[in-house]
Amino acid sequence: MRSKFYVFAFFCFSIFLARDVQAQCTYSICLSDTYGDGWNGGYVNVVVNGSTVLSGTTLGSGLGPACYNFTVSSGQTIVVNYFAGSWAYENYYRVYNGASGGGTQIYSSTIGSNPPSSQSITNSCSSGGGGGGGGGCTYSICLSDTYGDGWNGGYVNVVVNGSTVLSGTTLGSGLGPACYNFTVSSGQTIVVNYFAGSWAYENYYRVYNGASGGGTQIYGSTIGSNPPSSQSITNSCSSGGGGGGGGGCVGPPYCDQAQPGPGYSLDLTCQSSICAADSYCCTSFWDSICASAASINSACANCRSTCVGGGCTLTANAGLNTSICSGENTVLTGKFFGKFAHLFLVALRQFEQS
Repeated sequence: MRSKFYVFAFFCFSIFLARDVQAQCTYSICLSDTYGDGWNGGYVNVVVNGSTVLSGTTLGSGLGPACYNFTVSSGQTIVVNYFAGSWAYENYYRVYNGASGGGTQIYSSTIGSNPPSSQSITNSCSSGGGGGGGGGCTYSICLSDTYGDGWNGGYVNVVVNGSTVLSGTTLGSGLGPACYNFTVSSGQTIVVNYFAGSWAYENYYRVYNGASGGGTQIYGSTIGSNPPSSQSITNSCSSGGGGGGGGGCVGPPYCDQAQPGPGYSLDLTCQSSICAADSYCCTSFWDSICASAASINSACANCRSTCVGGGCTLTANAGLNTSICSGENTVLTGKFFGKFAHLFLVALRQFEQS
């Protein structure tokens, strides 16, 4: 009798787990410009279920399309927020329920008119999966500039197995890095084609076998020299998946340091947590206040300048709603008072802007 009860309980628990598992789908947003000179300071942020998954995404030059991938699960909300630059009526974008402009187009802003400042997108990712995506590994390319003024018209195209998966990808401004994800499968070829703008020797990029600069760096162009016009990249994606990031310390630059632009793309978990509490960090600048918040937020443990060794083992701070890296050189009382200092600084920034 008891064994039958255990079998029944296990059956019910299995059904509960099966219902709780959400499908994940890879979607993409593709940016274009009718005149052919890029978005001239305009950009979009893509927000999934309240968390910014693509920040400051733009078309640096040309007609486009420049496509950027993001992941959604069934039932999650999707919102695209548009921020206008010059000649905004030339900008338009399309959203697809597949990677890199694949699958079905599920939204298009009106060509010849300013894109809407905020647009909800239908999420067709179903419990059975679908909606593009599929297997493979998520890789990323991260663009940086030694001078700190972006790539000045330079850009890269990433080609996987002969198909362009990232087009017109650039660093619009600042030092970077700006990281862009793409998907590869076992055995596929990867080529990065670089197109020079002005001061090309300031541009460099790194490729990682994980999302958003995670995992292991598998290629880096030479700092201080023009990136190669065409570069083949080693594909370490195995048939069992892999190549998908993992733990370990992230940076530099580090999330507990001010950045030259909005967001912190090297650690999207940290970025989402910080920006959910203080949207200024993703819509305007990752300033010293955002950096201060990252220094005490447990979601940012792997990207702080104090992270040591090959990764972080989170250890709860005694009674302080935060965690630290095992081996971090931190003073707990500093973190404790830092939480109150951060709240004060956010209020002060809001007062100064009002």
